[in-house]
Amino acid sequence: MPLDQQECRRELGIPEGKNVILFAAESMLRPLKGADLLVDVLRFLPEEVRKNSVLLLFGQSSPEIVNQVPMPVVDLGYLDCDRKKAVAYSAADLLLNTSRAEAFGLVVLESIACGTPVVSFGVGGVRELVRTGITGLLAKLNDTRDLTALTVEFFTNKERAVELASQCRKVALAEYSITLQVQRYRKVYQLEIERHQAARIP
Repeated sequence: MPLDQQECRRELGIPEGKNVILFAAESMLRPLKGADLLVDVLRFLPEEVRKNSVLLLFGQSSPEIVNQVPMPVVDLGYLDCDRKKAVAYSAADLLLNTSRAEAFGLVVLESIACGTPVVSFGVGGVRELVRTGITGLLAKLNDTRDLTALTVEFFTNKERAVELASQCRKVALAEYSITLQVQRYRKVYQLEIERHQAARIP
């Protein structure tokens, strides 16, 4: 659920007037999460964008990787509280997802549910969640230059960024609410029960 962005930033000690780029992963040490690609994307950003931005991290970080990031870093560590996660997502302007592979992309869905657009490679289930011009922007697979260009585009078109944030929350409520998921699971189980019962009839 979205929280007030400015209040979240004050809670996390993020300076006013900064672009906030979020990277979230269970562990930056897992190669599939693409932390090395994240560093490349941030290095390719124009100096003007870098000096006006902060990288917000949550999950198990890596000092070796964090020390290569060319901008201030706010490292929240591993978060096991839903409210703290919501604060992080809500504080950010965008989630930068550099995963090389994703079965679904829970972090991406959580970000969208908090009204925070996603800029990502088009991998796995992320392609269903990140819809260009609606919930975020999709780059060519593992193309860090393309991902950088989309990140710059996001920050230079404020009106579009606001519209993406609005659409994120609408999509989350319309397609991924708990009520809707319960209904879907119930339908699957009901169909399976009916199929099983039909198979037992002589």
